[in-house]
Amino acid sequence: MENKFIKMKTNENSIRKIFSVASTEYVKWICNPRMIVMFVVFIFIYDYIIKEMIKGAVKMDTLVSVSEPFIATTNSTLLILFVPAVFIMLISDFPKTDGNTMFFICRTGKFNWILGQIVFSIYASVTYLFAIFVSTCVLVSKYAYVGNDWSTVVTKYGLTFPDEKGGRIANFITGRLYNNMTPVKALIRTFTLQFLYLMLISMMLLTGFAVGKRMLGMIISCGVICLGSGLSLSSSGLKWLFPSTNSIAWMHYDMVLKKQIVDMTKSYLYFIILIILLLIASLIFIKRYDFSKVTDMED
Repeated sequence: MENKFIKMKTNENSIRKIFSVASTEYVKWICNPRMIVMFVVFIFIYDYIIKEMIKGAVKMDTLVSVSEPFIATTNSTLLILFVPAVFIMLISDFPKTDGNTMFFICRTGKFNWILGQIVFSIYASVTYLFAIFVSTCVLVSKYAYVGNDWSTVVTKYGLTFPDEKGGRIANFITGRLYNNMTPVKALIRTFTLQFLYLMLISMMLLTGFAVGKRMLGMIISCGVICLGSGLSLSSSGLKWLFPSTNSIAWMHYDMVLKKQIVDMTKSYLYFIILIILLLIASLIFIKRYDFSKVTDMED
């Protein structure tokens, strides 16, 4: 009975330490001057997407759905690099280390520390996407309605103004999305797929750190994002080997028929399996990592 109590107490302490590590890293991340980039992101989204959608709404004397700017931002072929590229910029030093890391590891243990980093990556991914979602909702609120139906700006702009059929307003959200799912369903699937994409990027960086090749992890992550984004715009079946294509909801659907070209469940499994494999690799390699040699973030 006593041994059981000790085991439960140890597990409790481990969980506390894991979330302590995650919370500490999250506060440092939020307070990092690099977060100023998010304000630039908001300005860019407003200028490139929201302002154009508002222009379309005013021209058609109607409103847009409040969730459409976020869906457009994360599904536009013109911005396919945007969300993951900014995220990797914000967590480029993940996991962050300095001269005090060794002392921190002594208090928490390697296992608790790396699990805390994984929890932090969840916090960071959700915060990043949620910040984009909230900002788009606020910025478009004056010209938006709340409802589970697509606005006429999305579905009819190209038909109403044929001369602008190839323009940005008519192509932020294509028929392969609005013909196959409701805005709420598109929002949920887009958010979850993008979240898994960001988690995969985090796990690639963490694995690179665990094997002692932080820069290699960064190069591979950037390469996967760039190559995958380029292939996602092609007709090659190879594009489904990369996270970019799997993270975009409309690419799974036919243009008109409510039929999935590639089952979206496979994309969820794709992300989950890769994340788990990288997580296991990180846990294995971190056991042999020598934190006594860490002096700053550049290992």
